[in-house]
Amino acid sequence: MLIDKAEPSPVLPFAMAACNNNSIFAVADEAGQVRLYDSADDVEIGLDGEKVSFGLHENSIFDLSWSPDDLKLVRFLIDYY
Repeated sequence: MLIDKAEPSPVLPFAMAACNNNSIFAVADEAGQVRLYDSADDVEIGLDGEKVSFGLHENSIFDLSWSPDDLKLVRFLIDYY
């Protein structure tokens, strides 16, 4: 489980995608957050290893995929409005 900085309760990770050309990977969760981590860091993966966090959506992100050049991250989700 991940701890969302904006939410006091843990959130479930739903998707993970590794970059094609480097050691960065993205984790998406049920709160619509995407977090980037670097697996080359000598840090236990967790909140301390998080490099960047984006609050992109209001609901769960179900899947992630990087473009072949790693410049774009595609997300699959259903936002309810």
